[in-house]
Amino acid sequence: EEAAFLAPLPAAALDGVGAATARTLCGYGLDSVGRIAAAPLATLQRITGVRTGRELWERARGIDRTRVVPNAAARSIAAERSFPRDELSPERHRRALLSLTEELGARLRGEGQVCRSLAVSVRYADRTGYATLTRSR
Repeated sequence: EEAAFLAPLPAAALDGVGAATARTLCGYGLDSVGRIAAAPLATLQRITGVRTGRELWERARGIDRTRVVPNAAARSIAAERSFPRDELSPERHRRALLSLTEELGARLRGEGQVCRSLAVSVRYADRTGYATLTRSR
C-alpha cells in the first residue's frame, strides 16, 4: 500500500533529497520514488554513496529507521504573510516582519522554547524566485 502511494512522487519528496541530489538522480533516470525503489541498491550507492544510497533505497520502499520520539519539540516553526497585492512600501514590509516575529516569539515563549537560527524568505513581486536570509547563533 505504501509503495503504491509513494511510487509516483518525485525523487525530491524523499527526506534527504535536496535539489542537487534530485538533479543527480534524475540524470540517471531516477526521477520518481518508484524508480528509486526499483533501482538496485548497489546502483544507488554508486550514485550517492554507501550510506545515502541505502537510506534512499529504504525510504523509497517505505522503510524509515528514524527513531520516533512522541511529543518531541518541533524542530522548526514558521509564520508567513502574503500581501493582497504587490507591496513596495518599506514601512509595510517592516510592520509585517515585526508582526511575524512577535507571533513566532509568543509561540516560542508559550512552549518554553528558544530558536537557534532564523530564516526570512521574501518572494519577489515578479514571482521569479525567493531571497532567503538566514542567521544563526
